Amino acid sequence: MLQFFIQAGAVTEEYKNAALTQLDEDLQTLIEKQSAAIVTNSPTKQFIDAVSNMLALGIIFTKKTDGTGTDESNRKTWVGFHDNVNYYFLVGENTGGVYVSTKNYLRQHDIVFDIQAKELYRRLVDEGIITETENGRYSRVKTIGGKSYRVLVIPKAVFESGKSTDEDLDDSIFE
Repeated sequence: MLQFFIQAGAVTEEYKNAALTQLDEDLQTLIEKQSAAIVTNSPTKQFIDAVSNMLALGIIFTKKTDGTGTDESNRKTWVGFHDNVNYYFLVGENTGGVYVSTKNYLRQHDIVFDIQAKELYRRLVDEGIITETENGRYSRVKTIGGKSYRVLVIPKAVFESGKSTDEDLDDSIFE
């Protein structure tokens, strides 16, 4: 099109070159923004941010592993246990757990969270947030109060720092 404008005398060769340079710069900016959006909206980041928000808002709660503390059953959903260092989120067929709570929470905020639980856990391992256990499992058995639970162990620092593995978090999607 610019070549036609040059032949018609509507623009100069210099204008064409400047327009093409600007087009390349704009295209590069769009590519960078799209790449940043993909990283920002990673499922692991969405998960960490959603769980942080749900804990802060009291939508979900965990019980202390030592059995002390107040009864928080007036809150909506019990998703596991905690100690001074870790959260122990329940996983398994009979517990909706933190994964289902996250999916529901994000759905209520019109955010698509279309990753399966095992894939999410694999990505959490890949990003160093959790560690893989025996036989390639992402959860482990923890005995609490004489009862065994299959749990996903995530350090509390991941949620309390407000930082997942991504450098810049944008919590505006939850406002």
